[in-house]
Amino acid sequence: MIVVYCFSRSLYGQIRPSLCSLLTNANPEKIYFMIEDDHIDGYDFPPNIEIVQVKYTDWFRPNCQNMRGFHYMALMKQTVSKYIKEPKCIVLDLDTIILDDLKDLWNTDLTGKWFAGVNEYKGNQRAYGPTYVNAGVLLWNLDQVRKDGFADRVIHLLNTKRMWLTEQDAMNELRENKFELLPVRYNESFCTGETVNPAIVHYAGIPDWYTRRNIKRREILDEWINREFPAYPPKEKD
Repeated sequence: MIVVYCFSRSLYGQIRPSLCSLLTNANPEKIYFMIEDDHIDGYDFPPNIEIVQVKYTDWFRPNCQNMRGFHYMALMKQTVSKYIKEPKCIVLDLDTIILDDLKDLWNTDLTGKWFAGVNEYKGNQRAYGPTYVNAGVLLWNLDQVRKDGFADRVIHLLNTKRMWLTEQDAMNELRENKFELLPVRYNESFCTGETVNPAIVHYAGIPDWYTRRNIKRREILDEWINREFPAYPPKEKD
């Protein structure tokens, strides 16, 4: 299992809950950090993480209308197939908590498809129709994306048209029928719905999710926010 996080330097300190829960419950083979810098100092990240430096100027024009604030982090997601040379990967927002092993998610059949994600139940309020995939948790078929040039099309759109939710809007606009819908349990949030057995809880759309006390599922975040990273390589279970 290959997992990718994309985030800016102001958020380096907020990755711990998601990363701890991922390492503990899903035990991925490899984790990539797509960030602005070529290294991160001052954090005790485990050794199975590879840093990938992403410069927005490599793919996005200096006057790109979508290049503002946290959107730099969002735009990184559409360069994953350029930098990560794996056949497929799971891309996670850092405001996620992983509560299951994700094997079924990883083994989703994406033959001929570009990505898989969870539908937003509010999607029918958007111009894209009743199906609108949330980009906070995505399984990408990177080989197919590269073969079809899907990322190039998304990047071109982002460079030429202002999108309300940047890369999420762009990939939904261009997705055609080359996507797969995942069960809600793989991206439970206020915009995708709830389940009784979430595999991934996503604090989507909450700017102060890390410090805010009165948010739903805060008890899950609290459980992981000060956890130590598990040993690597992981100990074999009895």
